[in-house]
Amino acid sequence: MRFTVSASSGRARLGHLALSGGPDHPVAMATPGYLIYNRCGSDPHLPQSPAGILLTPLNHWLDKLALLRQAGNLRQLCRLRPDRQLLLSLTDHLDYYPTPGVTAQHVGLPTRSGKAPLTVELQAELTLLTSPELVQPLADCEIRDGDGRKRARKSVDRSLAFYDRFVTALEQQGGLGGGGPALMASWVGGYSAEERLRCLRELESRGADGLVVEGFRYYNQPVEDFRLAQCESVLTEALQQQQRSQPPRPLYFPGLVHPADIIRAAELGFDLFDGSLPALLTRRGLAWLTSVTGGSWWLHVGDVELLTATDRPLDPGCCCRCCRQFSLSYLAHLSLSNEILASILLMEHNSARLAAFFNELRSAIGSAESLGGLATKYAAAVVPPTAAVAPLANEQARLKDDEA
Repeated sequence: MRFTVSASSGRARLGHLALSGGPDHPVAMATPGYLIYNRCGSDPHLPQSPAGILLTPLNHWLDKLALLRQAGNLRQLCRLRPDRQLLLSLTDHLDYYPTPGVTAQHVGLPTRSGKAPLTVELQAELTLLTSPELVQPLADCEIRDGDGRKRARKSVDRSLAFYDRFVTALEQQGGLGGGGPALMASWVGGYSAEERLRCLRELESRGADGLVVEGFRYYNQPVEDFRLAQCESVLTEALQQQQRSQPPRPLYFPGLVHPADIIRAAELGFDLFDGSLPALLTRRGLAWLTSVTGGSWWLHVGDVELLTATDRPLDPGCCCRCCRQFSLSYLAHLSLSNEILASILLMEHNSARLAAFFNELRSAIGSAESLGGLATKYAAAVVPPTAAVAPLANEQARLKDDEA
């Protein structure tokens, strides 16, 4: 992995992340950028999506070990495109679960079969089976607002120990080296700026390739309830005391879904974000519009009144396949008829909107004056809670299946 910074405005920076996808399929992405969200290693809703990095949560594979071992390799199992690269993260930040149990030996990660213990040795095996280009080593992220510095210190100490043991286990299994994955270490320390700074310095001294912000969001907290303002002061203090690392390392902030929070995080110097917003909106039957319509950035396509929208497109300002080839009334019909095509088209549209948003963000960083204007533009783009909308029928079925 190679990360370079091409320009900066304050702490916000424009960069370039390059990964080796082989001589015929190199992968490069501009930063700030997003990882393509998925659950189990494929992106069926985006057959025409550009090359990029897939975010693959490890907890979804803990109860599928037998299948993965039988296949021998995740790429073969999921028939991944050659230009697809993988980041094997610890958990799926889009879903929320009971708080996992953490000990000095393992972390209990949530799966559909219940809580499963993940040890360093098991993660090393999963890393070899999935062959990711980026991997997030095991860490103690179980911190709550109000926990004291003693708990934050324990979180840092455990995470550093997990990191060292993971590197050793991967080396012993032959999975680390010139062709091994880059290590995106968890930056923990709770709400203690001192422990955050200590963790940051320790990870940089260990040569971590990148950093993942963890330890702020509760595991049983809906993703839209987490706001950057809850931890901004801690992050700002830690980042201000730490000089810019050389060579620069990408900073990844998972779990941010509100556009205004993503913009502010980019202003603080973060480079990567998870691309879970399109999936979150699609699950709830919401379309992200190119401009505020009817006082909102979001349109619920399952509204029966939209059946009379004639041939009007979903969003006249969008050029995605959904908006070019299908009418809003047809999309509403698909949604109300419980057709899976409604989710597919909506996912394509919301993914196109997310890509356009990050293009806007990168352009704004190139012009410092327009960055403030972009933040003002999206200040009201707050994702509504689940109770405020009626999810699509297939999402209701998925939720019932998860509860069962």
